[in-house]
Amino acid sequence: MSAVLVNAIAGTVAADPRPRFVVLEPRSSGLRLLKHAARLGHPVVVVVGAEGYALLADQVVEDITEIVRVDTADIAATGRALRELHRRTPIGALFPGQEQAVQPAARLAVELGLRTPGPVVAQRLRHKHLMRDAVRNAGIDQPRYVAVTGSAAVRAALRVTGTPSVVKPVDQSGSLGVRKVETVSDARAAMAQIARLVEVDEDHPILVEEYVEGPEFSVEGVVADGTVHVVGVTEKRLGSEPTFVEIGHLVPAGIDDRCQQELREYARKVVHALGLRLGPFHLEVRMGVRGPMLMEVAARLPGDRIPDLWLRAAGADLYAATVASYLGEEVRLDVARPDQHVGIRYLDLDGSETSAPLAAQIGSAADVFEQGRLRHTGVGQVACSARRLAYAMAASAQREPVLAALDHAISEYATAADLAAAG
Repeated sequence: MSAVLVNAIAGTVAADPRPRFVVLEPRSSGLRLLKHAARLGHPVVVVVGAEGYALLADQVVEDITEIVRVDTADIAATGRALRELHRRTPIGALFPGQEQAVQPAARLAVELGLRTPGPVVAQRLRHKHLMRDAVRNAGIDQPRYVAVTGSAAVRAALRVTGTPSVVKPVDQSGSLGVRKVETVSDARAAMAQIARLVEVDEDHPILVEEYVEGPEFSVEGVVADGTVHVVGVTEKRLGSEPTFVEIGHLVPAGIDDRCQQELREYARKVVHALGLRLGPFHLEVRMGVRGPMLMEVAARLPGDRIPDLWLRAAGADLYAATVASYLGEEVRLDVARPDQHVGIRYLDLDGSETSAPLAAQIGSAADVFEQGRLRHTGVGQVACSARRLAYAMAASAQREPVLAALDHAISEYATAADLAAAG
């Protein structure tokens, strides 16, 4: 596909000399970032392929100054399109709008002379085995791990990690292909599934990790000129094992101040160890018997509306801080102590256990302020976030009413099978 320019706001392209905030292949929070960047007064440009273009809803397009359509899988073609854009009107920042855009955005930003975490750091954050190597080299505790190529190496890997273990792709997101395994045959079956899902050959590494028992959290923040600004700790809710599909998030996390501080400090150490000096991060961690244990890190905004949860709960604007960090502006993340508990809950394709009777009793104490169905992407029974079918968001001054109201709202939807059939 050759580069095609669409003027989303007629007459503004040539007349506006301000540096563009360019987002490469926005999805999830990357799409929501467009509105926030425009609200801050920045001309917003989206660079997308055919699939990404189809996802741009009318309300999103209203916030876009330009849309550049190009085959984004072709780095050379994307680079040419960006250089032409930069020649006409300067680009101020190039931001990855989703996980798969992190590495190409870093590489292209270097070519354009823009601020970037850098290709080496981007590769480290995109590939989980390289991430784990860097954390190990910094002496930070984390799960035992082995990157394997080929099923013949599984038995030796499990001797290192112990059982149960977790098998995962090194470069995917949304819990795609991540599976808890108990035996060598389980691990080999999980590896075969990964090979089918992501179409990799036997030379492509797959990660085998120690399974960590304990509650899971994510730490959200933004790095500006090497300074790590932590917004807060998000409590996560996962579906049933052996898969790890996320079905809910709550802010602030229901933990004491000591645990909060321990998670924050651990996140700062990991971010420094990875060399990330610019932009947002989303760090997933479990609290195990040895303390915080890293699951993975992403050099992008968190998905699942987590930035919106923090904005409502504490006025912490991850969107604005992200834009500022990439444009070299002052990052202001004055996070007040949350005066609300805000959460989101998803209905997974396999169904989700709820506490509907309890929720009906106390759910009225919380405000369910948004809910709806999600587009089913046709991934069938494969465990990942793309198979979630509905969501609800709620807020309250108290924690328990939020959880109950979310369960109650989800329980009111049709069964997962009915939703899937409705597609």
